[in-house]
Amino acid sequence: MQATRLSRLGQAFQSNMKNLYGFINAREKVMRGVFLFSAIFSILALATITIFLLVSGVPFIAKTGFAKFLFGSDWAPLADTPSYGIFPMIVASLYVTALSVIIGIGIGLLTAIALYKFCPKKLVAPIRQMINLLAGIPSVIFGLFGMTIIVPFIRDYVSPTGVGYGILSAALVLGIMILPTIVSVSLDSLNSVSNTYYEGALALGATKEQATFKIMLPAAKAAFSPVSFSLSDELSVKRWRLLWLSAEAPKCPKVCSKA
Repeated sequence: MQATRLSRLGQAFQSNMKNLYGFINAREKVMRGVFLFSAIFSILALATITIFLLVSGVPFIAKTGFAKFLFGSDWAPLADTPSYGIFPMIVASLYVTALSVIIGIGIGLLTAIALYKFCPKKLVAPIRQMINLLAGIPSVIFGLFGMTIIVPFIRDYVSPTGVGYGILSAALVLGIMILPTIVSVSLDSLNSVSNTYYEGALALGATKEQATFKIMLPAAKAAFSPVSFSLSDELSVKRWRLLWLSAEAPKCPKVCSKA
């Protein structure tokens, strides 16, 4: 009697486990299908956009002339004789990108170093969270901040011509926009270095500043490589959104035009 009951319990347990495994397998198949559909949809969307741009753009570029389109210095689509040179826009974009990287890396790296060794530990987490919140602010808000704060300041106190819109305004706003990425990656890179280097430098008589800038910072260089990939991704997306802060003027900077 007892053996029969145990046998029935074993069969019931095996049946329940089969049902459970069947449910898990079915759920895995469904999720696999969802992920596969998402991947295929993303590829098809990218391919569709690429084909649309090629179909729409290649005939126009061929009609205008590839050299004139890429290296032309005049952008006048509404003129009697239209011209479509995008070279000034490319140069201005490179100027904005380079200047924003200089500003962002300078401020972001110094901020990460300050949070790493020179800021009270109780304040590190709140300050880092506040900096990370910048990543969630829409680009439109940064643009509005640039128009209402940075552009008037540059116009009134910096620009010799009294014009606030330009490369400097766009670069400052873009530099602020990339701060969360630079600070986060730089701080993680510094934290990845063993603290024994820092303690050893202090034991040898180095000051806190010397140990940080001459020992810890060079030791973290190998971990700084993700910064370049993160910056390239962010800049490629965000710099075009701030083109209007440079007054959307299709003109080469003076340095370029003099050259």
